[in-house]
Amino acid sequence: PRVYEETKDLWQEGNILRVVGKIRLRDDQIQLSCDRAQQYDPEARTETAATPRQTTVPTAIGTPPMNHTPVSRRRLLIGIRQTSDEANDTAFLHKLVDTLKDFPGQDGVRLRVTSEEKIIHLELPGLTNYCPELRQRLLEMVGEDSLTLEIITGNNGQ
Repeated sequence: PRVYEETKDLWQEGNILRVVGKIRLRDDQIQLSCDRAQQYDPEARTETAATPRQTTVPTAIGTPPMNHTPVSRRRLLIGIRQTSDEANDTAFLHKLVDTLKDFPGQDGVRLRVTSEEKIIHLELPGLTNYCPELRQRLLEMVGEDSLTLEIITGNNGQ
């Protein structure tokens, strides 16, 4: 409520915002607690980015990156659909998160949740290790068209 009061003018349809907060699971409900909100500026660096500007290079899922730029990290993008069956969606999300937790590692995960009205991008807390076994399990859950592996590189190998 405090953040909303301070940023009321930003919360207009059509605005793209950068929101920093926490995602919690409480009583089988996903809640977003907003700590900060600002107008999204793709050119602005975030205060958490201590390294030079990063670039994202999508690669075919399952193929190793074929560039010579030093790789800082990888991020797995997973697309899922929100349906009218909230209980089933929640159970599926739990299963997906549990699957990712079975493979701890250094790869980030971002969900692209598509509903009838909008697309929401969620950065999942925690890291996973994208490997052939995880890939196979995710393919069975979401299909190949819903998986993308991004290679995130920094300038000068950072």
